[in-house]
Amino acid sequence: MTNLIMLLFMFISLAGFSQNVERQGNKLIAKTEVKAIKLDNSTKTSDVYIDKSGKEYPVYKSSRGSLFIVRTSKTGNQYKYYIKE
Repeated sequence: MTNLIMLLFMFISLAGFSQNVERQGNKLIAKTEVKAIKLDNSTKTSDVYIDKSGKEYPVYKSSRGSLFIVRTSKTGNQYKYYIKE
């Protein structure tokens, strides 16, 4: 009985770690879900932020008056990067 419970628990836990995989030629590429952020109450300003590598980002202003840019991490998720004035 305990073996059956442990086996059932293993199958349930493995199902949570499954990934979507896409085949491109001989390569299998894991597809990750992109987590996009919401810019509901934010307004886009006319300013541009340039980071150390020279990449340009549009600057947004939050409803509380903070300035931020939207960056994308290596895993593909987007996040707000707040800027000091």
